[in-house]
Amino acid sequence: MQSPRTSQLGVGQTNTIYMKNLVIVYAIIFLVYGCFYPSRVPDTPKLEGQIIDKLSRAPIKGAKIYFKKYPKKFVETDSEGIFKINENRKWYLQPIGAVCCPNPPKGTLLIEAKDYNKLEYEIDIEQSVETLELKKIK
Repeated sequence: MQSPRTSQLGVGQTNTIYMKNLVIVYAIIFLVYGCFYPSRVPDTPKLEGQIIDKLSRAPIKGAKIYFKKYPKKFVETDSEGIFKINENRKWYLQPIGAVCCPNPPKGTLLIEAKDYNKLEYEIDIEQSVETLELKKIK
């Protein structure tokens, strides 16, 4: 049994209405999503540096360094107090024709070491970390 609407329309007219609706749906999808493409952009910068004792200037071995928003992705300093952190990336819908990321990568760097006060350090892409000093707990 046909619906009252389709019984009044011919096959050609039904196909035409269907095609017009389909074109409208595709046009809306393209306008919303077609101007963007998925891209992995840096969320935190790549860093390397050294952690030393504030008073003695000796390197601190085994200090834990990580970004506040990624506490499970930490690195530890080597025997010279040297550390290297790779950038963290996240998915982002980037406009077609965009050259770079939406916001420069940044974050709060946390440094923890046994017998030392915890240090929080704000980082953005324009900064480089060379040497950070930790103060011993008294």
